[in-house]
Amino acid sequence: MPNTTTSYRERRPVQRCLQTQRPLCSLKATAKWLGCREGTLRDNRFRARIGLPAIRVGNRLMFSPDDIDEYVERRREQLPIMPSEHGHDAT
Repeated sequence: MPNTTTSYRERRPVQRCLQTQRPLCSLKATAKWLGCREGTLRDNRFRARIGLPAIRVGNRLMFSPDDIDEYVERRREQLPIMPSEHGHDAT
């Protein structure tokens, strides 16, 4: 019978990875974060259109906080820089 136990040395990289990684967000938490409905995020066509990948864990959809941050950053509106009213001399 093969040895099924793993040594601490074999588990250490996994433990280190788990300590440094941000946990995945549930469908409900992601919808609340983005201000949309859960059903909207369940729609594969919608997620493909906006570029927000999901991770299927069993029958649950989970989202990476890094992917959510990237999505929000891509959607950030770039406003034009307006000249300051008080930045020039009024002579």
